[in-house]
Amino acid sequence: MAGDPFTAAIFKWLNLVAADPELPPAAFRLAYIISQHINRTSLEAWPNQKTLANAIAVKDERSVRRLTDALEVRGHLITRRRKQNSMVYRLAQDRTELSYQATAEDDLITGAKPDEIVRSSDQDQAPRPDGISRSSEQDRTFHAPRPDNFGSQDRTNLSAKPLIEPLKEPVREKARPPATSISEDFTLNDQTQTWAIEQLGGDDAVTASLSRFRDHHRAKGTTSCDWQATARLWIGDDARSGRHRAASRESRRPDGWPTEAAWRDVLKRYKREGQWTKHFAEFGPDPESPKCRAPSHLLAEFGLAGSAA
Repeated sequence: MAGDPFTAAIFKWLNLVAADPELPPAAFRLAYIISQHINRTSLEAWPNQKTLANAIAVKDERSVRRLTDALEVRGHLITRRRKQNSMVYRLAQDRTELSYQATAEDDLITGAKPDEIVRSSDQDQAPRPDGISRSSEQDRTFHAPRPDNFGSQDRTNLSAKPLIEPLKEPVREKARPPATSISEDFTLNDQTQTWAIEQLGGDDAVTASLSRFRDHHRAKGTTSCDWQATARLWIGDDARSGRHRAASRESRRPDGWPTEAAWRDVLKRYKREGQWTKHFAEFGPDPESPKCRAPSHLLAEFGLAGSAA
């Protein structure tokens, strides 16, 4: 026990607070901080609630008020308000203000006689800024648990610092397929075909645009990871520029038209949908007619060789 009655009384009071099973763990931390602000002359402490909240690491002043209320209900603290709603605290035991006079029990423990207890001039002064008197730094031996000896679980619950989440593994992007040249029999899928007709206004305009698309990329040796997407860009550009309308107005085709690729598009659509192209002047009648001008090897390839027989 400490060598002077004032410090001994505070240590004894802290032991009583620590042993109270009805108090939350943070109440002892608050009691410890308040006890370090007790003025030896007035026997009162008046730290503001923001200071107390920071000292015990709670999130706001309402948490401080809940803890002081708990200490007051259990009879360990007497509070009163003063100007500007600031709080003044007095230590208590069984709702009675704590007596700081030496008792016979304290004398037996410390081995000190009443006439040997002399207060130095610095003991009558207000507590130092760090809240610990000079005399108590050398002879403090009380066994109540200090706030910094709390278990890790209590410190976690009282800490206002956010928990650090583990780093997440970066999301790996799927590998893109390798780029390839355009295939000889490239055609639009059903979804892109329907969209292209809406953009260009008809099957024939789509056929002409797709034929130019294949010829252009074969000549340049273009490679692409997604030829359907590349074709959509081409057709969309045709629709914006009006090239498909200019192509439909051309009355004369260069030598070699229709090309084999154009014949393949027309015959493939005829095989799939049963409708012949409207460009009769260029492609002639459908395979059902004896006057069909489609190359025989392409008719055989699409299973249409016997249609005109």
